Amino acid sequence: MVHEHFLGHDVHLVRLTPETDIEVLVAWMNWALPAGLQTPAPAAFLGGINELPAGSTGYFDVSLQPGKYAFIAEVPAADEKGMVHRFTVK
Repeated sequence: MVHEHFLGHDVHLVRLTPETDIEVLVAWMNWALPAGLQTPAPAAFLGGINELPAGSTGYFDVSLQPGKYAFIAEVPAADEKGMVHRFTVK
């Protein structure tokens, strides 16, 4: 699927802190907005995979410490599209 920013799917892993505002993170991931993808990032990015051709599979390895994390896609309104997944490592 190609989104309104003309890119396909990707996934990024971020570490969340108590100060992390998910709405700010979602807006920051939209490069079409004036403040999109500008430093500093609103969360610590730990890895991920950029767009791959249709039918491809990508992998990345991480070792996570206990804490709160999220997978997020670099698409406009990722939260409204179900492309933000928060999880906790105990």
